[in-house]
Amino acid sequence: MKRSRRWLSLAGSRRLIVSLTLVWLMLMLGWLAARSDGVGGRPLVIVWGADPGSYDPQQTSNPVAQDVFRHVCQPLFYEDEGGAVRGLLAEDGFQYSDDGRRLSIQLRPDITFHDGAALTAEVVQSSFERLQRLSVSPLLADLRGVAVTAQPDGRTVLFDLPSPDFDFVRLVLANPYAAIVSPLTQETNGPGFVACTGPYQFAASLYRPGHSLTLVRFADYRWPPALFANRSAPRIA
Repeated sequence: MKRSRRWLSLAGSRRLIVSLTLVWLMLMLGWLAARSDGVGGRPLVIVWGADPGSYDPQQTSNPVAQDVFRHVCQPLFYEDEGGAVRGLLAEDGFQYSDDGRRLSIQLRPDITFHDGAALTAEVVQSSFERLQRLSVSPLLADLRGVAVTAQPDGRTVLFDLPSPDFDFVRLVLANPYAAIVSPLTQETNGPGFVACTGPYQFAASLYRPGHSLTLVRFADYRWPPALFANRSAPRIA
């Protein structure tokens, strides 16, 4: 399908324009500058007041960046419309030790990143270790002293906490800033166009600093939140 792009001319204004070829979370985007109807139509255009400069969820604390990267990158869990914690990259449910200091989660199978890398327990471990090492994330204090360990089965991840914390999943693992980043792009610099697992991916070649950023549909996306009727790649353009 041929992709179309639309850019807004904003003389005398420094605004960032984000163009999505297809839209995923229409419910969460009440601040849309424009939209189109049907499949294969014109792109959605979103306007912000500034370009945050980095869109890597582990290298920014900028809320504008979060509004963009949450369409590209996903955490292990999310809160549904009723406030319940549900699995996104992880299976529903998780297990705490009796003392609340060890958390065990299980990853969903057959999830891949935009660059083709598979989601495994080892990848989750390296992603959290990178977040801790970079020392930029607003989650840094919550992850201080937390040890993340991949288990031999490739799908189980243990989180050893420095003190009991039964809200760790809701407050940390369901946070957009805890999104899992592909091991193949963890060394990225500049604007931080990492590969993740979300329904859209960064189009780095179309990025115009301070002016526009384009996200393109991830055609292989098959793991949306349970509340979505569409179980495959996004269909609205």
